[in-house]
Amino acid sequence: MKRRKGILAKRSLRPAVEKKAPENNVQQELQCAHCKTVFPDFLGRCPECGSDEWTALVEVNPYARVPMESLIKGCAHLLWMLGILGFFILVWQMDSPDDATNRMYLYAAIATLVVCILISTAFFSLSELMRRILRIQRRLKFFHEHYNETHPVKHVWKSHKVE
Repeated sequence: MKRRKGILAKRSLRPAVEKKAPENNVQQELQCAHCKTVFPDFLGRCPECGSDEWTALVEVNPYARVPMESLIKGCAHLLWMLGILGFFILVWQMDSPDDATNRMYLYAAIATLVVCILISTAFFSLSELMRRILRIQRRLKFFHEHYNETHPVKHVWKSHKVE
């Protein structure tokens, strides 16, 4: 047996360690065959159209599917409540014998309440607008996908046959 000359690679001296794949929160969910809605497999049926047929497993990042309209509506409710709480805290501070200080607290309380209500109203309207946009997008998608089924193509041109 002939001995090979050369240095053994450092890698061959180290124990082999398998690298773990990075864990991510990507889930596999089902895609409906009819309306192309992505839904979890534990539902069994599509929540949009009620069909139990599905075409593929789709990888879905759950953080990308957070309903933004619900999140914005929750922020609006929180801001509304914080405005009311700030109003009551500032009104509670009006126990000073100085009339100018009491007026300042009252104006600050009213301004806090008005600003918080205006911003939360803007958030409420934004969440409603987003909800309506999503509903219109779903209807347009459904219409576009099923238009040829309900409206067959009619050939309106005539053949140019010379008799």
